[in-house]
Amino acid sequence: MGVKCTFLLATVLSFLALASCTARARVDDVVKGFFGEINGSNFESAKAKYLSASLINELNAPSSLRALGAPLHKTVEQSFQRAAGGIDSIEVGSEEIKGEQASLATTLVMKWGTKDSGSIELIKEAGKNWKISGWGEFKGLGSEHLANAATLCNARNLDAALSEYRAALIENPQDSILIFYMGGCYEIMGKLNEAEAEYKRSIQMHPNALWDPYLRLGWIYQIRGNIAQAEQAYQKAIKNKPDYALAYNNLAWLYADKGIKLDRAIELAQKASELAPNEGNFLDTLGWAYYRKGDRAQALKYLTPGFTISVRSG
Repeated sequence: MGVKCTFLLATVLSFLALASCTARARVDDVVKGFFGEINGSNFESAKAKYLSASLINELNAPSSLRALGAPLHKTVEQSFQRAAGGIDSIEVGSEEIKGEQASLATTLVMKWGTKDSGSIELIKEAGKNWKISGWGEFKGLGSEHLANAATLCNARNLDAALSEYRAALIENPQDSILIFYMGGCYEIMGKLNEAEAEYKRSIQMHPNALWDPYLRLGWIYQIRGNIAQAEQAYQKAIKNKPDYALAYNNLAWLYADKGIKLDRAIELAQKASELAPNEGNFLDTLGWAYYRKGDRAQALKYLTPGFTISVRSG
């Protein structure tokens, strides 16, 4: 009888362990599937496939309910658009599964090394399929130190700001964006050599995933008169992010300002304006390119009031 009970107990425990593993695999699959859709900018598909009916109803609630202070989530796009196209991997960590509810710690590892961590809540809808019922705010590792650093940098307290940037890097030493921001602080202080070094260090970590460090390097090279290096930096920013309007604009401005490759400058400025139609500075760049080419009639169509050719330099 004792042997029989022991065998039965072992069978029950094995079954419970298997059930637990199966439940964990299923909730993991939902979270990873959801963020896979996010990474492809398929926000509506992510919503339809992976959100619970109650959360979808909440997201679809009229704005009048939001005005009444109902505890409503941001939309999928508002919450996770920053991650779209940039996720390198999805880490699902510690979990708590209680009956038909689950909570999973989740980290999005971005292509440039940033780690955004948050929590995902799930329910087993109608006792069958796991669906996402909510999420907590996703924050980058070191984000508190980064916020402090920005405040200190704006207050021109360089040493204290650098201390905060370094503290953030201790939390995630693979985050090249933290290094980029450190370079930005040096640039604000007018320390361009130090800024250049940090931008290059950031790029060395993830050369094909970044764009802003190339843009800032391009500007440093441009003001130093290193036109070929500036051109290469802007081109790399565009290659890494083909929808980056500012990179198109800056390269167009470089050409127009130097009076070189003016047809290409016009093409680039037009592309920048297409990507960001409400950005008046991009129209100035287009007008300046036409002016430098000698087409004043076209130039006047785009130059905004207050644009002064004699002093505009970048």
